[in-house]
Amino acid sequence: MKRCYADTPEGQIHYRTEGSGEPLLMLHQIGLSSDQYLKVIPILSKHYQVLAMDIIGYGYSDQPPPGYKTADYARSTFHFLDALKIKKISIVGARFGGSIGVEMAASQPGRVDKFIISTCTHLEPKARDERGARPTYRPMEIKPDGSHLMKLWETRSNVAVGHGPEMVHNFVVNYLRSDFGLRAEDGHKALYSYNIQDRLPLIKCPTLLIYGTGDAYYDRREVTRKLIPRCKIKLIEGARSLAMYEKPEEYSRAILEFLENPEA
Repeated sequence: MKRCYADTPEGQIHYRTEGSGEPLLMLHQIGLSSDQYLKVIPILSKHYQVLAMDIIGYGYSDQPPPGYKTADYARSTFHFLDALKIKKISIVGARFGGSIGVEMAASQPGRVDKFIISTCTHLEPKARDERGARPTYRPMEIKPDGSHLMKLWETRSNVAVGHGPEMVHNFVVNYLRSDFGLRAEDGHKALYSYNIQDRLPLIKCPTLLIYGTGDAYYDRREVTRKLIPRCKIKLIEGARSLAMYEKPEEYSRAILEFLENPEA
């Protein structure tokens, strides 16, 4: 697996790549980076050229200006594809990455071939506004005794509940990379200020919704599916919101089967 950088108008974008063939873009959720897909890249790359990018403001990518919106993140992702001279691509997006993919598919449908959303964060407007009003990634206040690091571990443990210390560690490290949480909170605000309900019906490509049966958005699956014209659902029994960590083989199989026969 190679780690590379692409030069874009917004700055350098870091990404991991492996495999050959048709390109498959993987977009992570808030609070993580391309390392969210480390367990599935080796499986998917046997069939596709996998490009797992660090969304601008996350991982090793450069920081965007304050106040970025979902449309801005989508634009910067298109610029990343332009830098690699990729005209059309299939996308896997988790949560926030899924919303960025929605905007990409809605705004430039000719560039998105097939689309997989791993936990679509579609809520009713009131619930969406309430979620967005609750800060999740507060910027860090650095303490002389280092106690801020223990506090960070405790708060990220609440986010990664049920996933063990390795996942908490990933959240902590990626929080620190996202300008000590400042850019992560920008992503949170962008996610829940985005009117995804009006954009989902504009998706023209075949779309797969993946949910773990223990996911917080599991009950939203059917109302979300009905908004997308060419859409079906795949459930991963017993998984929560991080099925790519919990059940990487089953998660990868769902993606590969859909990409091979999206209309089945």
